[in-house]
Amino acid sequence: MALVEYGFKCTNKGCKNYQKAFTDLLDRDGDHKSKCPLCGNPAQRVYSLAGFTFAFRAGFDVGLGRNVNSEAERQNILAEEGIRQIKC
Repeated sequence: MALVEYGFKCTNKGCKNYQKAFTDLLDRDGDHKSKCPLCGNPAQRVYSLAGFTFAFRAGFDVGLGRNVNSEAERQNILAEEGIRQIKC
């Protein structure tokens, strides 16, 4: 079993966690369903194309699904694909 971290957000308007993102470790081959840790209601999956990076490291970029050799190359791929990187 391979566990993968997926992003979710609570959809219960009465919950303190409403529309806030959280992560859950789930089986890669499973149904990818999660519940809010506060209220227990089903959560909506949040999809991210570029992923989060704190520093560039050459190699396979999981968010892009391909190998990149430099930050400049990564930025060019993002621009060509029309993917906008979210800065936190």
